[in-house]
Amino acid sequence: MYSSFNVAYLGFVSGEVEVGYFTTATKLFSILLALYTAFTGVLMPRMSNLIREGCWDEFKILLRKSIDILLFFSIPLIIFSIVFAPEIINMISGKGYEGAIVPMRLSMPLILIIGLEQILIIQTLMPLKEDKIILRNSILGASVSLLLNICIVKSLQSVGSTIVWAVSELTVLGFAQYFLNRHYRISLPLRQINRIMFCNIPLIVALLLFHNLPLNVFLSVPMALFFIITYCKPQPSLIFAKEYGIGFSGNNMEYEIYSLFVNIHISYRVPIVFDKNVFLNIRHVLQIKIDKTCSK
Repeated sequence: MYSSFNVAYLGFVSGEVEVGYFTTATKLFSILLALYTAFTGVLMPRMSNLIREGCWDEFKILLRKSIDILLFFSIPLIIFSIVFAPEIINMISGKGYEGAIVPMRLSMPLILIIGLEQILIIQTLMPLKEDKIILRNSILGASVSLLLNICIVKSLQSVGSTIVWAVSELTVLGFAQYFLNRHYRISLPLRQINRIMFCNIPLIVALLLFHNLPLNVFLSVPMALFFIITYCKPQPSLIFAKEYGIGFSGNNMEYEIYSLFVNIHISYRVPIVFDKNVFLNIRHVLQIKIDKTCSK
């Protein structure tokens, strides 16, 4: 909604050139967002079913997994897109679209912002049937978008339109987070997000080095992507954890132990090495706990 209105208003006050910069800058973002929107849409029926059955622990587990997946993939992708924005714009649209570089750099963090927003609204508020809150949230976001468009788009043009979009989405995210935290004690893992951002500083430095190398764009971009995959891939011990079922049975305690392993690796980028018997013993103790809980 905000992007569509931004395009219309930007064309009204600035002309076709700035609209071209804005649409070019958000082209890659729109593709990536469509992929994640499909993921959140698939999960919504499952979330609704868990709420209907009163399985709040499993509901929160699934919510946490969605956030983990988003954080794991979105932050390195945002860093890559910001650093290599000139090359990406040149590959997508060719020369003459240098004015889209700054709007693209400003719009890429929206992958994380709108991803979190979809988790809170589509996966949480909609299954909770909080339709009035969703409506109020939409009205608030639209009001902020309209006000900021009138104030800054005429002077800042496509850059201003991107800023308006980001602030509008942040407003919607903030209001949804405030309501869920106040009424359902559901909150975003802000500390984990900060840790992941801090521990991606080496990735930022490495990508800046790749970007400044005197190489052809068709060499530097694949090299940077390969480095990101190598830097962010899960350690074998985490794959081993999944193989032996740690954290995937739907039990809250089991997931918390698995989540601890994952968060240590993702947040601090350190390998986790555990003996096979440790995993099996944890699994055995947890299974006894699950059986006792189910028997009650």
